[in-house]
Amino acid sequence: TVTVSGQPAGQTCSVSNGSGTLAGASVTNVTVSCVDNSYSVGGLVSGLVAGDVLVLQNNGGDDLVLGADGAFTFPTPVSFGDAYAVSVLTQPPAPSETCTVSGGGNNDGSGTMPAADVSSIAIICSVDRFAVGGSLSGLASGASLVLQNNGSADLTLTADGNFQFPDQADATAYTVTVSGQPAGQTCSVSNGSGTLAGASVTNVTVSCVDNSYSVGGLVSGLVAGDILVLQNNGGDDLVLGADGAFTFPTPVSFGEAYAVSVLTQPPAPSETCTVSGGGNNDGSGTMPAADVSSIAIICSVDRFAVGGSLSGLASGASLVLQNNGSADLTLTADGNFQFPDQADATAYTVTVSGQP
Repeated sequence: TVTVSGQPAGQTCSVSNGSGTLAGASVTNVTVSCVDNSYSVGGLVSGLVAGDVLVLQNNGGDDLVLGADGAFTFPTPVSFGDAYAVSVLTQPPAPSETCTVSGGGNNDGSGTMPAADVSSIAIICSVDRFAVGGSLSGLASGASLVLQNNGSADLTLTADGNFQFPDQADATAYTVTVSGQPAGQTCSVSNGSGTLAGASVTNVTVSCVDNSYSVGGLVSGLVAGDILVLQNNGGDDLVLGADGAFTFPTPVSFGEAYAVSVLTQPPAPSETCTVSGGGNNDGSGTMPAADVSSIAIICSVDRFAVGGSLSGLASGASLVLQNNGSADLTLTADGNFQFPDQADATAYTVTVSGQP
């Protein structure tokens, strides 16, 4: 009775015609046949998002679909001494993940099949990360803008062009907002929110426009009911009839020029109104990031002389005139005379208070 008492590594040998009784001759037909054993190939998956789908292969086939972390084994065993090579056929798509293969005899998921199961294949998955970004336009020279993604990760921009936030995990939401507006401008975001889906976002658009502010100030000295007409930048006429605050109807954009002037001086009584204040202290300047309310219009009634001529005064004589019963004016010779100036629209009465 011939039996196998010690099998070779990785093989199983069996005996045929191995038993009988000798009958006057040697036995030569005992047959021992050896075949390679087959062993499983597997290992451990880690980092795979539950429900995401990973497809592995061994030796370019024997597809194995996995949907969660844990141990795995390919369905088809591999014969002793044959090669094995574990690879990723399809990376997990949603969220997008990258799974790498290590372990095995060559530490890359491959090797030659030993006389035992291979369970040392390591599949390590991590969620892919993508950038969120886009472009900025319209930012004023020297200005700065602060953006946020998901309420944090401040990103300060100082010039037009492309921008990009730090990478974030695929399948996570993003919301780009303006957390700090530039002085004198308002910036708005388009395409600013969504969920990453396997690729970087590059179409967030931030557009900045100049704000507009009012121009005004204070009128003083204007006779009530008299009419003053102001202009800003040669237009935008503003008719005023009394002292007090004023504001032009048309606002002016940040960074643009303003220039307040008097188009029509008050006529009755005649007045002269002068302009001061503003950035240049003459009613003009460059529009800041705020309303301009520092324009000063100071009006005063014009003053005019009352006078005339004297004739027929005897030589050596003197004559005393008055205007409105006062302001004595002594004349000692023929010719022109003039009282001190008095306000427009006031009455005058010239009389002789002392005859020669």
